[in-house]
Amino acid sequence: WEVVAPCAAVGAGFAPAPPRLVLYYSKSIRELRGTPAWPSLEAFLQGASSKPWRRCFGSVSLLGGNLTEAQDRYTRDTAGSEVAWSSGPSVQFYRMLAYYSARPGTTVYYMDPDSVPLARFWLDRLMRDMHAQRPFSVLGSTYRGSNWDSFSDEEIPVALRRHLNGNAVYNVSHPFLLEALSQHSDELWTT
Repeated sequence: WEVVAPCAAVGAGFAPAPPRLVLYYSKSIRELRGTPAWPSLEAFLQGASSKPWRRCFGSVSLLGGNLTEAQDRYTRDTAGSEVAWSSGPSVQFYRMLAYYSARPGTTVYYMDPDSVPLARFWLDRLMRDMHAQRPFSVLGSTYRGSNWDSFSDEEIPVALRRHLNGNAVYNVSHPFLLEALSQHSDELWTT
């Protein structure tokens, strides 16, 4: 974000308020503090206020998904042979939606951790698109990869059959998403 600025100016197009940047960790924040990554993350959080991109966000904070060790699975080497190889990110994602759905009127842009914006002022564009497309449930595209091609529809959990790529805007107050959340269970991902 030092090279590809998220926004052009403070609060530009961010009505009624600038977005919040939330770093979302799969486990609890208490567990995060005990990892080797914590010193770097703490330095990032403390130094964020001096970064040019910080003006694009109303706040910067942490949120924990509180997944158990069994739920927090991401074993890429079993992608072709085990349907639940990526259950950790899926459970974490649904927990994030549940967390924000308890806050009416919330819209969330979920950005996969390995995403790298390529266009300057990408957040400005995203906010304009979001406001222009209202009302919506999800703004984003479907998954276009091949990780589940070797499985039949019967083997794949329903939630994966129409899997989004992760980089999307979610209106967590929309009836469609609330219905999807009502059908979700962490156990769907551990079988």
